[in-house]
Amino acid sequence: MPISLDNSGNSPVIRVSGITPPDEGDELLAMLRENPGVPVDLSELEHLHTALLQMLLAAKVHISAWPEDSFWKLCFGNN
Repeated sequence: MPISLDNSGNSPVIRVSGITPPDEGDELLAMLRENPGVPVDLSELEHLHTALLQMLLAAKVHISAWPEDSFWKLCFGNN
């Protein structure tokens, strides 16, 4: 499952990992609505469909961890 809520640490984090296709958009939107203000961890992300990228940008989420590929930092304006 590419999108999950991780409550194992001191505070919850939404993890987006692997290859995340557009049909995961409903799940991501629900996760963001149910957990406002919870940071998003992209450290294990391989591919994010642009629809989901736009959703994360519109929600102005805090990215707590970045993937190794610096391309994603550029997409979020964190170069």
